[in-house]
Amino acid sequence: MAASPTDPAVNTPAPGCGAEWLDLLHTGEALLLVGLRRKVGPTGDLRAAYRQWYREQMVEHDHLVAQIYDRLKTAFGDQADRRPDSRSR
Repeated sequence: MAASPTDPAVNTPAPGCGAEWLDLLHTGEALLLVGLRRKVGPTGDLRAAYRQWYREQMVEHDHLVAQIYDRLKTAFGDQADRRPDSRSR
């Protein structure tokens, strides 16, 4: 029998995984800031560059979510608009 997805033995990350994930997160942020610094130069406004980058990312994200919604609406019709009834769980 397959393990249940709610079984803590299945879903508990190995020791150290959180630290590895956090290290990757910090590394990604450092690379982003280095790239933005290169773009704006040594005296440029790094905070403004970051805000602009973030705005662009959110526009792209919103566009992607809208595309996913449109695909779900095409595939499932009006069911895509319905929220699950919490009482049915």
